[in-house]
Amino acid sequence: MILDSGTMLVCKREHVTDPLLLSRKGHMPELKLVPYAKHWYQERTIGLHREYLAKGVNERIDLYVYIHEDRRVRIGDYVVLGNGDQFRITMVNFVIEENTNLRYTTITCQRLDENYDIDTVQA
Repeated sequence: MILDSGTMLVCKREHVTDPLLLSRKGHMPELKLVPYAKHWYQERTIGLHREYLAKGVNERIDLYVYIHEDRRVRIGDYVVLGNGDQFRITMVNFVIEENTNLRYTTITCQRLDENYDIDTVQA
């Protein structure tokens, strides 16, 4: 399988704040996306069966991709595509392709209503 749709960052959402700012009265920590992996991906078609299953549990699917196997990826993590679009991961599956025995991770995502800043210090 050719992973040619682009690159994406896989991130965790964490409180990131300068320790000096935290000492000031009233300063709250800031939620940012902290990248922990970068992958090439292949965007896949969202089939009707998968779409109707999601609607049955009041969810929507906005992105369905394959990446090379990465067992660190978890439901609740975030994906940032190369064009800046941000998504929350709602489903992760680990797949072995029958013909080639190559291992992939499939990721199902939902688009965020409001984007987070990305922690560029750790990116």
